[in-house]
Amino acid sequence: MESEWITTSTILGGLRDFADRGAWEHFVSRFRTPIVHLAIGQGLKPADAEDVAQESLLAFADGF
Repeated sequence: MESEWITTSTILGGLRDFADRGAWEHFVSRFRTPIVHLAIGQGLKPADAEDVAQESLLAFADGF
């Protein structure tokens, strides 16, 4: 599947099955970069921005 053609709703819908590794990898590949860019834009160093992205995605997964 081409990521440009998959909607956010489709991505999130695939996360219903926590064991669906492909769905979670797709989710991370779609949302990690925007989180990192936002964190860098707020003044964080790239390594710290990566940490923020990881923590944010883990918190989302934990709450899902």
